[in-house]
Amino acid sequence: MAHGEESPIQPKWVGDHLDRVESARFLTTYLNGIYHEENRDAYAGHFVLNLNARWGQGKSFLIEKWVEDLTQAKYPVVLFDAWKNDFSKDPLVGFIAELEKALNPWLDYVAPAQALMENVMGTAKKLIGIGTRLFAGPIAGEIFERITGLDGIDGSIADQAGKLADRALSQHRETRRLIEEFKTNLSALIETIEQQQKGDPECDVQLPLYIFVDELDRCRPTYALELLENIKHLFGVRGVFFIVATNKEQLCHSIGAVYGSGFDSSSYLGRFFDQEYTLPEPNNRQYAKFLFDKYRIVDEERFVTPFHNDEKHSPHLQATFAAFSDAFKLSLRDQGQTIHRLKAILSVSANEIVYFDYLVFLLMLKKKSEPLLDQISSQTRFDPNQFREAVSKIFNLHMPVKVPLVSQWGQVLRESDQSIYELVDTYLLKLNQAKLDFTRGFHSDNDEQFGTEFALLREAQHTSSRIELFSFTEYPNLVNQVGHLS
Repeated sequence: MAHGEESPIQPKWVGDHLDRVESARFLTTYLNGIYHEENRDAYAGHFVLNLNARWGQGKSFLIEKWVEDLTQAKYPVVLFDAWKNDFSKDPLVGFIAELEKALNPWLDYVAPAQALMENVMGTAKKLIGIGTRLFAGPIAGEIFERITGLDGIDGSIADQAGKLADRALSQHRETRRLIEEFKTNLSALIETIEQQQKGDPECDVQLPLYIFVDELDRCRPTYALELLENIKHLFGVRGVFFIVATNKEQLCHSIGAVYGSGFDSSSYLGRFFDQEYTLPEPNNRQYAKFLFDKYRIVDEERFVTPFHNDEKHSPHLQATFAAFSDAFKLSLRDQGQTIHRLKAILSVSANEIVYFDYLVFLLMLKKKSEPLLDQISSQTRFDPNQFREAVSKIFNLHMPVKVPLVSQWGQVLRESDQSIYELVDTYLLKLNQAKLDFTRGFHSDNDEQFGTEFALLREAQHTSSRIELFSFTEYPNLVNQVGHLS
């Protein structure tokens, strides 16, 4: 694709609930523009971008789809999963192996580049064969200064130290030479592809060369830093563009834990990146769709929810989850943990009706206030008014939701505006009655007074004989149990 032509990224991606395709389209246009920029003084035709987002916000999904689209558009692409290669002491070993595997198929399109690729790999193997880390990290210089600054050592030790120093200097010079050789060979490879592209109309290989590094923040801090050092020193070649995906906050924390609280991890990481792009945070409705797809919470007849629909429950379950997340002002991280715990409860209650809105409320309440959850789970009655007042400090009682009014035969009569807390209060009142009567709940013949939820329950019981009653009075204890999962 020449600069200015249609984006190689598809307009839409299947399963892209967080709308990450928009970021990929923007960044591809931006990075291709840098590559095709005539005045390359700023970036010299190469670039390292930090793709930053917290865990669980779709970085890996974005990279996977982005790689697919670029490959389809005939860009040479390398995808390196740093976490899968973290077992190696030397990051360069796994990285070079992945580079060779990814680029070899493209050589069929550009025959003159085959010999140059052999040169690139030959130099890379020599670098690996040195048998030591190319770059020792941020504290190596300090350690060397301390050792060479020691006084009072005898002549034999000084003589041995001198020989070691000579050997180290010789190895350093050889390493520098091989680094320059590697960069020269890689640059020649890129230039050959570029010349072939310009001179042969049938050559549809595109540039730049995109190299994606994913899961770096999950790696050992020393491994992550050595890999970044390799990228900086070996691949600063025109036409090579890196996208390094990280949770930068977490990576900075890990590095700081290794090198000490006084070490400026953020500034040190910044020297490896030309720019940082932080993925836009999704809204709660988008994130609910993402989480339900990730954890495969799908349409099931056993769910009871006020967002009722005869054909599909899943979108309404997502709407319920998002509404409670809004009301609790729950962070995306806490929402992710909540859905993980919800999935655990669904697993242990595989054959029972699930009162979805009440269960989600309890799970989120545990995230915000365990003492309030303990009031519900205690064996004694609690004061609903006092509880409501306490909950109002962390939960928007008056957030409106649309709730269907259902007849006793399960027919939806009309929709009614209710506050989200009214739905929960229905269960709390029934729970208080159950505590007083020492029953499992739902044994009263006067369930109509408790509203829509119980009409929906009757419908579910009538339409599905395989479903057994799973008492909602057990929910607080279940929520406490899954709360031990992290």
